[in-house]
Amino acid sequence: MGNADDGVFPHELALDPQVWYFLYVGEARHDSLNQFMREALERRTGRRMDYIRIIPDVSGCSLHHNTIVVNPRAKRHLARTGIMSRCPMSPREFAATVSASETVRGLVRSLVRRQGEVYMHVAESVPELTLGRLPGVKFIGPDGETAAMWNNRLYQSRMLRDLVPVLDHRQCRADEEIGEVVAALLPAWGDGVGVLADASNNVDDPFVVTDPRDVAAHPGTGGEAFLFRHVQAAHDPTVLGVTAGEDEVFIAAVADRRQEADGGWGASYPSVLPPHIVRELREHARTAGRVLGGSGYRGVFGCDFAVDREGTVHFVEVNARKHGAALEMCCTLESALPAGAPTLADLELGAVFEGRLPENARELSRALKGLFWRTCTVRADRTLRGDVAPAAHADVRALFRRILSRGADHGMILLEHPAGGCQVEKGAVLGRVVAVATDPAFLPEDMELGRALLLASFQEPAGGE
Repeated sequence: MGNADDGVFPHELALDPQVWYFLYVGEARHDSLNQFMREALERRTGRRMDYIRIIPDVSGCSLHHNTIVVNPRAKRHLARTGIMSRCPMSPREFAATVSASETVRGLVRSLVRRQGEVYMHVAESVPELTLGRLPGVKFIGPDGETAAMWNNRLYQSRMLRDLVPVLDHRQCRADEEIGEVVAALLPAWGDGVGVLADASNNVDDPFVVTDPRDVAAHPGTGGEAFLFRHVQAAHDPTVLGVTAGEDEVFIAAVADRRQEADGGWGASYPSVLPPHIVRELREHARTAGRVLGGSGYRGVFGCDFAVDREGTVHFVEVNARKHGAALEMCCTLESALPAGAPTLADLELGAVFEGRLPENARELSRALKGLFWRTCTVRADRTLRGDVAPAAHADVRALFRRILSRGADHGMILLEHPAGGCQVEKGAVLGRVVAVATDPAFLPEDMELGRALLLASFQEPAGGE
């Protein structure tokens, strides 16, 4: 195995000759979306489908039997210490590593020979994922260069500033300029200045400063920084949509983002905002989707907003990818729409390959009665070792169906937690809690139970490792 495969962990593939396979390339947290994609591809091709996933996550629960893990840092850590460790990789770093892997490229070539073509599903398109350019590959997602362009906060604010209520913003080109610009802006932006040290980074959270001296505690990259007027938000809604062009935009659902005590984010549905604000959010997201579509972007996108105490809507950002609540929104859409209506995966395939949405696409105009859900991501505040894995991985989709059929009033499951014995570094994900209920009164207790179960399954590493 050459240098290009230094990050590939040992694996075995067991392929059924009667089945066609697509590839999923991305983090394991989006793996459940492949249930919907598999079914959509079966409807599209008329063939039995399954998938092989290529992920950076070294250890997780209920791994798909055909899994290739690619993570050089985790592999080096295992060789040095004998410990499996959850070592996060950025989407672009992971994509570059996977694209350089001869193991993965060989797999793609073998599937193309076997099937004539191979679909590749991603949660986020990035320029470094060059596997989509290989002969016979049908890439399910927007062009990586276009997605990267839209994941630049300065670019998206410029493109949308006259169309949606974009926050006031400025840019700086060097670290030493930020403090001076913040000092000049604070008298007018009294609630603070949000600072994103790298305008092209749509992954890390920005920090908010109310004193120019606070900037020194957050050194930037030396490149282009994005500064924006901070809004004291009473609500932080998020909207998921699909764009197939300037005149083909589908709005899937509106939820409320929630920041947890440990700094992580979750979401809840339905939004608690009044109907007229929800309608405004949907139309702003539709406008953004039209501009995205006009630029050549095809596929799933998200829009984040802030709503202040006066009920004024502020557009925060476009997420040119599938966001964290995409799975629950898929389940919501499936639960609310009539049989035969296209799923989010069907919509994505139509957008990417036909440049249009299915004719029978129907938006969810109002929240489904008797369905409430809430999620949160729990992160490690220090390096921890998994003791015993929590309760077995469950199916979010099945939980939604059980609640809607009144097989239960409420339920909670855990996702993304590592197996016992796996080390999780500070800041990495310990797991994700998903609670679904017929009444929102059940959700707080279920969320606390899930958080407690997760935390109880970890301990300090022996010997301070």
